[in-house]
Amino acid sequence: SIAHAGYLMIGLTVYAGSGDPDALAGVLYYLLAYTLMNIGAFGVVILWGEKGKEHLEISDYAGLGWRTPGLGLAMSVFMISLSGIPPTAGFFGKYYIFRSAVEHGFNSLIVIAVLNSALSVYYYLRVLVALYMRKPMRELVLGRSALVGAVVLVCALGTFWVGFAPDSFVPGVPTIVSWVKGSVLALR
Repeated sequence: SIAHAGYLMIGLTVYAGSGDPDALAGVLYYLLAYTLMNIGAFGVVILWGEKGKEHLEISDYAGLGWRTPGLGLAMSVFMISLSGIPPTAGFFGKYYIFRSAVEHGFNSLIVIAVLNSALSVYYYLRVLVALYMRKPMRELVLGRSALVGAVVLVCALGTFWVGFAPDSFVPGVPTIVSWVKGSVLALR
């Protein structure tokens, strides 16, 4: 989404302005977290989808958290992480980018990003309200795919792992950053 691209742009702006590899490490960490969160969330949407129907409204999710508890839990993990609530991967991704921006004096960007992040909580948690606090309006025929289910499971576990053990990813990131920098310099 545009907001998440904005968070990445903050990290890239800090890196471009300061050359601090921690800013780029934060961007790479956030990309990993964002990839897991989005692939997982869209996997759940696919499994909740109906053949022949292109879009699901949030109201179509009513009660699905109780009807399909595993998928409801997975979607909850993804929505909480996308909103940046600790201790999820989304929180730590934003934390690393925001910390780097504050260290280098990009405070106005951080004020806007934090306000945007706070606002986004409403939109992500609306999905959870539908899942657990609304009664179904109609019966929904759920899709079945073992492969998509496995992808959702891997993404949910990855979102937890990246969130609960961020240090297991961040120390290796400087090596990746130096490789990326070397590749960029080689292209010049």
